Amino acid sequence: MLKLLLASQNPGKLREMKFILRDLPIQIVTPADFSIHLHVEENGKTYAENAALKAKAFSQASGLMALGDDSGLEVDALDGAPGLHSARYAPNPNADDGDRRDFLLKNLLPHPRPWTARFRTAIAIAHYANILWGIHSRPHPFGKLRTTPSLPPKGEGTSSPPSGGDVR
Repeated sequence: MLKLLLASQNPGKLREMKFILRDLPIQIVTPADFSIHLHVEENGKTYAENAALKAKAFSQASGLMALGDDSGLEVDALDGAPGLHSARYAPNPNADDGDRRDFLLKNLLPHPRPWTARFRTAIAIAHYANILWGIHSRPHPFGKLRTTPSLPPKGEGTSSPPSGGDVR
């Protein structure tokens, strides 16, 4: 059976990716399955470049086909910020999701409502550092970015996910 290594060490992201890929006829494996511990510098200029950097690095380290991704929240009132820097969007480098959300809301307060945003993502699959496949999302309403949404999706009246689960 074909193995696909998920190029992430983020437990939440790994859970989500495994769920999304669960029906494919492939064996999904994680870096922990092979004791792989990599830090990939996300210095690309686009989500697609960052996804490819991760896929290539994990494929080279494992010898397996690897799926990398990158994503970010683009807020219109903030000219697309935090964008590529969503995971690091706070003045404190040790900020957690709550700190980033609070910083985002602080930056939004001077701007008139309604606040609009989109969540973008890109994925790439690499095998031995060759990019085999990649896709970049089209804009779609804001969903979950490893935090409780601060901006409700269009038509939703709450900034918290419904009781049945996350807003996607």
